[in-house]
Amino acid sequence: MKKIYVLIIGIFLLLVSSIIIIIISKNDNSLVYTTFRKSYSYVSKIDEEEDIVIIIDVNNKDSFLIREEAINSCYISDKQENNKRKLKLNKIEYYRQIEIDEEIYYEYKFSFSFPIEAEIEEDFIIDEAFLILNFSDDSISLYIGDFNYYKVSKIQDSSNIRISKIKGIVNVVDERKRVVGLNVKVENISSKDLKITELNIFNENLNFDGEEVKILETEIVHNKDISELVSDYNYLDSFSKTNILNLIINANSSLDLFIPIVYIKDIVCNEFGFAIDFLFGEEKETYIYDDFIFFENIFYEEKQINDLNLYYYERN
Repeated sequence: MKKIYVLIIGIFLLLVSSIIIIIISKNDNSLVYTTFRKSYSYVSKIDEEEDIVIIIDVNNKDSFLIREEAINSCYISDKQENNKRKLKLNKIEYYRQIEIDEEIYYEYKFSFSFPIEAEIEEDFIIDEAFLILNFSDDSISLYIGDFNYYKVSKIQDSSNIRISKIKGIVNVVDERKRVVGLNVKVENISSKDLKITELNIFNENLNFDGEEVKILETEIVHNKDISELVSDYNYLDSFSKTNILNLIINANSSLDLFIPIVYIKDIVCNEFGFAIDFLFGEEKETYIYDDFIFFENIFYEEKQINDLNLYYYERN
């Protein structure tokens, strides 16, 4: 009888162990993942690496997806993988816990860098960009938004002009947090007058509205209501706007400017660089300010959550 009890207990323990192994295996291989799509925008010098952070949300903290050693290679690519660039994965770190559709998800920051490949000024632009992660026996593809990457020869390099203040004016417009304009103080540090002729953003989906540029007499706060600065503001009005200016800055003086921003499509962009073209006498120069983070998405708007693509993955 004692042997029978021992046998029954042994079988019971074997069954429990098998169930635990199955659960652990299922937890490791079953996954729901997503990301909040946005417009990624970077500008850096030809001889500098660019650091890129993409946040991925997963429903399983034990997933293979968040193990650095499991990822063999990674790319930014178009959907067909005809236009792609290799990334170097630097680290994966836990960021925070959020709730999506009453389910708990865990956000992880995937930190990458672009290897230095450019020898001349160039750009790498994808309107519908995907992050591709390759594992030893499989791969996943994640739609992240659009991707704008620029390599330039000079950044913040001029003996005639400098920017001494930059502030993003951020509003919630159409249920998304957006940069609706920049407050920029531009200084003429030369002994001659100069003329600003053009403003450009290093992003294919954003544009400055040169018609509504204002010279400020008083300080404005970062969340200033755009309707108090631009009447009938429409953020999706890029095609009817111009980025051409004719703005004189006298010698050894400065202008505190508000420059509205308009969008080509409904996208969130919290980081970008920009360029100021100006005439110094008869000579044309361009002053480039590299990418600057204007806000962090601490809280996601309901529209962003509703627009999420949830990816369901079962690893064999």
